[in-house]
Amino acid sequence: MYFQKIAAGICFTLAFASVLLFVWFRIPFADDFITQKNGHLILDRNSKVLFFDTSEADEYVLPAASVEEVAPAFVNAVLLLEDENFYRHNGIDFAAVLRALQQNIRSQKVVSGASTISLQLAKNLLGNQQRTWLHKAQEALYALRLEAQFGKEELLAMWANRAPFGSNIVGINAASQYYFHKSPRDLSLAQATYLAGIPNNPDRYSPLKHPNAALERGRDILSHLRTKGFITAADAELASDEDLVIYERPPQIAAPHFVMRIIADGLKKDIIKTSLDVGLQNQIESIVKRHLDFLGGHNARNAAVIVIENASGAIRAYIGNADFFDAKTAGQVDVLRSYRQVGSTLKPFLYYLAFRDLGWTADTIVLDEPTGFRTAIGTDFAPKNFDLTYRGEMTVRDALAESRNIPAVATLAAIGESKLFALFDALDIIPLQTAADAGLSAALGAAEIRPLDLARGFTILARDGKSLQLCSIEPCLPQLGKTILEPNLALEITNILADNVARIDAFGEESALTFDFPVAAKTGTSRNFRDNYAVGYTPIFTVLVWVGNSDGSAMQEVSGIAGAGPIFHEAIKTVTRTSSPQKFADPQPRLETTNIVAPLRILAPLAGAVFSLDAARLPTTQKIRFTTNKPATFVLDGAILGSGDEILWTPTVGEHILRVADSDNNNAEATFVVHE
Repeated sequence: MYFQKIAAGICFTLAFASVLLFVWFRIPFADDFITQKNGHLILDRNSKVLFFDTSEADEYVLPAASVEEVAPAFVNAVLLLEDENFYRHNGIDFAAVLRALQQNIRSQKVVSGASTISLQLAKNLLGNQQRTWLHKAQEALYALRLEAQFGKEELLAMWANRAPFGSNIVGINAASQYYFHKSPRDLSLAQATYLAGIPNNPDRYSPLKHPNAALERGRDILSHLRTKGFITAADAELASDEDLVIYERPPQIAAPHFVMRIIADGLKKDIIKTSLDVGLQNQIESIVKRHLDFLGGHNARNAAVIVIENASGAIRAYIGNADFFDAKTAGQVDVLRSYRQVGSTLKPFLYYLAFRDLGWTADTIVLDEPTGFRTAIGTDFAPKNFDLTYRGEMTVRDALAESRNIPAVATLAAIGESKLFALFDALDIIPLQTAADAGLSAALGAAEIRPLDLARGFTILARDGKSLQLCSIEPCLPQLGKTILEPNLALEITNILADNVARIDAFGEESALTFDFPVAAKTGTSRNFRDNYAVGYTPIFTVLVWVGNSDGSAMQEVSGIAGAGPIFHEAIKTVTRTSSPQKFADPQPRLETTNIVAPLRILAPLAGAVFSLDAARLPTTQKIRFTTNKPATFVLDGAILGSGDEILWTPTVGEHILRVADSDNNNAEATFVVHE
């Protein structure tokens, strides 16, 4: 009876323990126990690695890769080396245990083990423990529990993502990226077997400490795979002959200027998912490199590009400079965030103000002829067109499309510099100069601004006048924005910038700004060819391209249409491959303004002109030409000189006032000075 009670108690205890064990096996592991601790990662919008650094434990760890994301050769080699019966046991390979026990007894020392993938994973998850029988029993129970809760593919992936690969590199993803600068799925047979041999003894086969031992280990694994029939003899021979290049540092940062800004902003997250599309980034980097190779002969060494999604403000590509790692060309300078002169790219905003404040339309007539302007500080400003030609009367549409300088300066003179700088403020653009310092030359881009801000200003045009905040960290959601520009007037500017016909006289029928789908675009070149730009947009994306030199040195006759233009053209075509081209909305028609051009004009001398007599010649042999756009009577300092559209005058020293009048009582005057 006594023994029966003991037996019953034992049975009950065993049954109860079995129930507890059964339940324990099925209690889900805590997330903190199972979840892999990554290093500090900066990812693109599709979770591709832009940059990775060590974790708090000073380990290189990348996001976990599934078995499908790893080269099959690596998986086969690992199973052959670590656990041949992986798919035939439930965590403990009892046949391997018996075999190891026999071998160890026969040798009277430990020469073989029976550790399975699941046991190794359990040991890894439990952390460093003393090698006691109690701890081994705990690992065995955890291995069985892991097998009860996860599929074989999941367990294999968990093992591969936690396996040590020498030094402080953990997981197949980090090892592949660190040693070969490629993803695990792209490993060659030689590379896969090389990595597969490391976890078994990461100190002995560390590529950084013992590269020769690691290489020899990889060749042994190739031979083993061939013997077992996983690969052919030809495959093994080719892999053995492969010249493996083992890197001793992580890959260079993708989009380094962008990544450095993310790091500088100090966002405290282990994994940062950015707005960047690394696939698009790589394509545009390739475009930039190809064109800079050609432009190098014209002393153009640097380039910058930004691609912005108009709806969300997401930065999809960001090249702050062509080569971050080229110190000779100051490649680390982020030109997109540097203050530069922006040439004619500001002209659309000038004409927007003329539409808004002066009532002009695209059909308003403006003058493109030599003109002198008196500046606020009393000096004279006589701008010239880029091609040194003049078109006379022309519409605003043609003046903007052809990027004529003199009409733009005249427009700013009519508006006033203060209004342009007030618009900068509304667009959240901070110029380096004040309105007073820049003066009328601001019409030609002398007010230095950041190309990044210029690009955002163009997105506001693309959004029909709605504001936009740039977004570099996902999620980047569509923004409603507030009205900065009057929508219909913004549409009118877009309509001009997208008019291929209007710019034919300046750029030809086929240029870098010609597309077979709607693109609004503007080029710009700063003084002395130090900077040139092509910036524009589709309804979906805005793209800005800058070409020049980081150190501010001049290029050799490289204009926006020849330098930045071809890069812009290819970049726009590249970004539109991901979306169907769309049309811009048509602006609502407005009444045309009356002709604002004076019917009678003095063409020479320019207002405020200064002449100097040639001391080597008699004054009576020197002449100054007075011309008008139509026949008129010329009156100088109150004395009638004659009539016609041109008169030659013998100069006298002093300040003079020239007045002209035609038969319709139209008048004009100009003041000029003659020095000895």
